[in-house]
Amino acid sequence: MTTDGSCNGSFNLVLPVSATGIVTATATDPAGATSEFSSCRAVGPSPVAEVTGVGWASKAELTWSSAAGATSYRVLSGTPSAFPDLLDGDADSCTRFSGAGLTTGPTLTDTPPAATRFYWYLVVGSNGVDDGPFGAATAGARIANSSGTCP
Repeated sequence: MTTDGSCNGSFNLVLPVSATGIVTATATDPAGATSEFSSCRAVGPSPVAEVTGVGWASKAELTWSSAAGATSYRVLSGTPSAFPDLLDGDADSCTRFSGAGLTTGPTLTDTPPAATRFYWYLVVGSNGVDDGPFGAATAGARIANSSGTCP
């Protein structure tokens, strides 16, 4: 990189999506002399957008539009009694499906429990570090606290 008359220069660096941490830089001249460290910068993957366009491809498969910044997706499933727990830290769902780079996934692999007549589903994108938003809710952002893989 060439610097200006005040020895300043700039550059852009694209890091892998899963890279996180603090980075700094130095400059080395042709004679091998190194500059002081630059200011530290926090790096992380791009935030994940909300998944949209969720719909049924068949009785056993959901589809969704890809979410910007997502490298994988999770389909969470819950029962009506656990739905209010999306607004707090309690367990509210199980992971029905997880897959990389997809916009469709199987969901209904078993019959809902006899005590309930339906399941609810959330599809969320992930970038390997953070999940994207789960959509707006009347009492604040939804917080998915999966209790593990669905039976």
